[in-house]
Amino acid sequence: MLQTSSELPDFFSRHRALLEQAVAATATRDHWTPYPESPSKSVYGEDAAKNGEAAFQEQLGGHFELAEHPGDGRVSAAETSPYGFELGISYPRVAPDEAVAAALAATGP
Repeated sequence: MLQTSSELPDFFSRHRALLEQAVAATATRDHWTPYPESPSKSVYGEDAAKNGEAAFQEQLGGHFELAEHPGDGRVSAAETSPYGFELGISYPRVAPDEAVAAALAATGP
């Protein structure tokens, strides 16, 4: 049997504080999550957190390369982590027309 709207739970009212926090985080671009972020040892193995941290550290101060990325040059490394420290990572630079051409080529005829 179908429920009427008056019988349905009001999720917006119930979760209003959580939703307002999420919206505020989008305005400030700060890091925010209502859930702890820790890799599960049972799923990813005992060394998951340590390996993830090491992989992150390896990226700092380097160039983020994408195989077969169109264009040339680099975007300067001016990005700051939501946690407040400089990442020092540069990215490939691509002109808009090159990006559109690559997207069209990737989608096929």
